[in-house]
Amino acid sequence: FVDLLAAHGARVNAKNNEGYTALMFIASQGDSDMAEFLIRKGADVDAQNNYGETPLMLAILNDHIDMVRLLLEKGADVERKNTMGHTALRYAFLNKQMEEVLKQAIMKK
Repeated sequence: FVDLLAAHGARVNAKNNEGYTALMFIASQGDSDMAEFLIRKGADVDAQNNYGETPLMLAILNDHIDMVRLLLEKGADVERKNTMGHTALRYAFLNKQMEEVLKQAIMKK
């Protein structure tokens, strides 16, 4: 179904009234396969909703480690700030496992 929508020009970076994109919803649910598909179709890994949250932040907040790894591999910005001035790094520090994933990604750069 998603392939069909994309083939007919559906905008992968379209936002709802709160600024959420399809990738943000997928990141918060942890569906890495669908996220990979959306990213291949041009989804912005650093898009921000009305609160400044990015797909990476949403994946971290929902404990989706594989999604976090995917977004980092695709170049997600760990230092982008939300409207409260918090970054994905700050959220990761609240979860030791996530903190380690982000540290490894930063060291690879």
